Order: sequence, then C-alpha cells, then structure tokens
Amino acid sequence: MTPEPAVIVSIDVNVHARMDWHQQWPRAVGICQWTLSGAPHHPIYIDAARRVVNSTRVVEEWDKQRQAKIDRLEQERPDGWEGAVADLAGERKDHAMNVMEWTGPGLFSDAVMA
Repeated sequence: MTPEPAVIVSIDVNVHARMDWHQQWPRAVGICQWTLSGAPHHPIYIDAARRVVNSTRVVEEWDKQRQAKIDRLEQERPDGWEGAVADLAGERKDHAMNVMEWTGPGLFSDAVMA
C-alpha cells in the first residue's frame, strides 16, 4: 500500500438531497467520466471496462430478440402485425439500457462508489 492517491475523480453532480433526483439523473452522485486520473490498470478502470463490455452484451441480446420478434411477425402476419413491426423497429437501443447507464457517468459512479 502506498500513501499516494491511486485514483483521482471529480464530482459532476451531487443531488442526493433532492427527493426527485432519480427523475433526471441516473445516480444521486455523478462522476465526471472525462475527469479521471489513476494508476495504470487500477481496478476501477478494469471494472468500468468490464461493465461496458457486459452491458453491450445485454443490449446486443435485446437487439437480437427484437429482430427475432420482427421476423416472426413478418412470417406469421397476425392481425395488426404491421403496426407491431413498426413499433419494434422504432425502438432504439436505449430502450434496452439507458446510455448513461451503459457507458456514462452512471457506470463510473457505480465503479467508484463500490
């Protein structure tokens, strides 16, 4: 162990005192992901990279399932299938996971606060 800091982070937002913070921010305390500095291979960075990879897999699986539903609807053509296909096709990846959670401050807040 060294007495020198191994990671320096900057607080972007601290709204924990607001009762409605969850309506606008993914976390009560947000870390500036563009203001991080740390020792090479620090566990926070390794964990953050792991979280992005795992979250990307979740979104990819959601996208595959969405496309499978579209394909099934187009094959079976049940009543209202065209509207259902349009609805599914219009869903963006943030329907599966908010980009702030996927790669943004929410991700780093979890990694730093853990």
